[in-house]
Amino acid sequence: MRVCVYCGLLILPSLFGAACIDREPVLSGVEVATTEAPTPSSASEDYQKPEGVLTDVQYLTGKSWTGVRDEVSRQMGDIVTSRPLPLPDGFEYELERGIVSVSEGLIYQIRVDLDEPMRRTEALAIVGLPPQVDRWSGTHREFRLRWVWNFDRIRMGRLEPYNEFVSWVEVRRWDPKAQSGR
Repeated sequence: MRVCVYCGLLILPSLFGAACIDREPVLSGVEVATTEAPTPSSASEDYQKPEGVLTDVQYLTGKSWTGVRDEVSRQMGDIVTSRPLPLPDGFEYELERGIVSVSEGLIYQIRVDLDEPMRRTEALAIVGLPPQVDRWSGTHREFRLRWVWNFDRIRMGRLEPYNEFVSWVEVRRWDPKAQSGR
């Protein structure tokens, strides 16, 4: 695949030939610089994790597992174990500081084990999410949020029943069982 120097679109030679390349530029006298399509490795090299964030779940979820695997290791540690999931091409990777769930090559869920128990707002901030929430749903074991910040579900495990402190945060971008073919 190549990138068209005139319009910036990817060109698939087998489908479109070189029709876009052969045409003259719209503005005469303007030199056109050739550009290459960004590679997944260069895209992750430009990424800077926000200061004070333990694991940036906003950035990591929805991304290709192979494309951000090094960044996941930097933020969550090395892989301890892995196991297949009953999903299309599903795997769960247990890391030193949490669990990453992958379906069809994309990260759909991340569970972050916090270094120390903390309040809900602090826990949200440390995983890269805004700490302000309109309404929580809570049980004696966890707090839940639904359909916020482009996540299907956010769960936070309470340290003890009816305690305000949480020890882990789990975010799910989408439910692969409900959305096959994603």
